[in-house]
Amino acid sequence: MPLKQLSQRDYYTTGEMARALGCAQQTVIRRIDGGLIPAFRLPGRNRQRRCRKAEFREYLADQGIPATMLDAFESRRALSEAFRSGGKHRG
Repeated sequence: MPLKQLSQRDYYTTGEMARALGCAQQTVIRRIDGGLIPAFRLPGRNRQRRCRKAEFREYLADQGIPATMLDAFESRRALSEAFRSGGKHRG
C-alpha cells in the first residue's frame, strides 16, 4: 500500500508502540532496527518509523503479549482523540 494512502489509523508510531508496551521509545526503535518489530521508514529527512497495526498485533502475539493490552491502549487513544476534537467517543 503506497504511503500516501495510509491514514494515521492504519499504523502506529514508535511513541505509540512504546506507550502501549510500557517501555521507552528508544527500546522500540532498537527492536525495529534489530528486525524484531516489522516497520517501515517514512521518506524525508527524519525517516520516522511506522508499524502497520496488523503487524504490530502479530508481533505482540509472537511475544506472548495479550491483545487486551493493545485493546486498552486503543480505547484510551480513541477517547483522547474524541476529547481533543470535541466529538463523541466511539471506542
